[in-house]
Amino acid sequence: MGFQSAVVMCGATGEGGYLLAELVWVCTQDSQAALWLWESSAKQWDVKLRDLPLPPGTTAFNFSVHSCFSFGGSFLCWVDLHRGMLLCDLRKDCNFSFIELPQGPPDYDASDYPHGPCAEEFRSVACVHGSVKFLAFNTFVEREPGETFGLAVWTLSPDHSAWSRSYKCSFGDIWANANFQSAGLGQLSPSFPVLSIHQDGVVYLVVNDTSAVGRRLVFNARYLLRVDMGNNNDVQVYQQKTTRIRSQLFASVLL
Repeated sequence: MGFQSAVVMCGATGEGGYLLAELVWVCTQDSQAALWLWESSAKQWDVKLRDLPLPPGTTAFNFSVHSCFSFGGSFLCWVDLHRGMLLCDLRKDCNFSFIELPQGPPDYDASDYPHGPCAEEFRSVACVHGSVKFLAFNTFVEREPGETFGLAVWTLSPDHSAWSRSYKCSFGDIWANANFQSAGLGQLSPSFPVLSIHQDGVVYLVVNDTSAVGRRLVFNARYLLRVDMGNNNDVQVYQQKTTRIRSQLFASVLL
């Protein structure tokens, strides 16, 4: 289902135990998939065939797993940042449900992304203190009247029935921050938003400082922003020594 279709759940089979799960399409023409489960106590694979409750018109060809994680002691989650999330409840015989995202699919200009849109550049999903949260820029989606460019965090209700907006921050709030201004970044737009899994309201963003030299775009520096949306959108700026920042590492290593 993608390059990130395997989930590890620690403590799922008792103290010191773990569960490994991988979701694999059975037939790319429909929504049937195989859920492979490995319990450390059993030391063998178990497979369960399930018809995934995907929206009409969604198949293996247009549902891609951008991230996956476990939460709540019994839930496995596979996320397509364009379309929504598949939840698997281990306590209900691996029953699947589909959760739509609070923002609709982004409307990209294909000419700006000749190799396809990069969903991680604008959105991310993670479990923060037991709650599933969705972080996204309001780029390429319909905005509310008078709404400026920025980002927001939504929280999924405990019964998984609805999203509520928890935090909101405009690009203007970031640009006006004294730390951002002292870094001399002007009004550069951030990208690759990632949620901190340890601090509610804290998000990490990437800012690239580039300049045009003739017909070439020259890379000057890369910065990592820590934005505390729960503390008046306080911004901390960290210049990076590497030009490669993998957003997948943020939640597991940097946060």
